[in-house]
Amino acid sequence: MDKDLKFAIIAAVVTFTILIGFGLTAITA
Repeated sequence: MDKDLKFAIIAAVVTFTILIGFGLTAITA
């Protein structure tokens, strides 16, 4: 259960980071 929660948090952070990066790239371009 703890491992699943950790994985979910990591996945959310990675997705959030990718979305932020994509947004910044779109704004810059």
